Amino acid sequence: MKEADVISLHIPQNEETIKLINEKLVESFSKPFYLINLSRGKIVDTTAVMKGIQSGKIAGACLDVLEYEKSSFENMFDDMNNLPEAFQFILKSDKVILSPHVGGWTHESYYKLSAVLLDKISQYYHLNGSK
Repeated sequence: MKEADVISLHIPQNEETIKLINEKLVESFSKPFYLINLSRGKIVDTTAVMKGIQSGKIAGACLDVLEYEKSSFENMFDDMNNLPEAFQFILKSDKVILSPHVGGWTHESYYKLSAVLLDKISQYYHLNGSK
């Protein structure tokens, strides 16, 4: 924490890692750092990210996952005024990059996903007698 320029998270979510990145931890860093979360959303406390950016402890954040995630973000933005303050902050911050949970995608995983989808679509049409 004395010398880190970048903290990149690639860990499972469990009792020990939930809110691992919190206000106390962020404030304990000696210098500003960049935060990258490619693991699970609940590992990073979004309020800690907001306060860390505001204080200058976090120079920037790349978040591929968010603590607010459920199975889908489909209806999350229906009422923008009721989003948590920290989430509203990171959405507007020029020091935060959000990605749609694709940090683990590779050419191979994209090909595999496409092949599985093609197989499912083909089976559906085959079973339903469509041409």
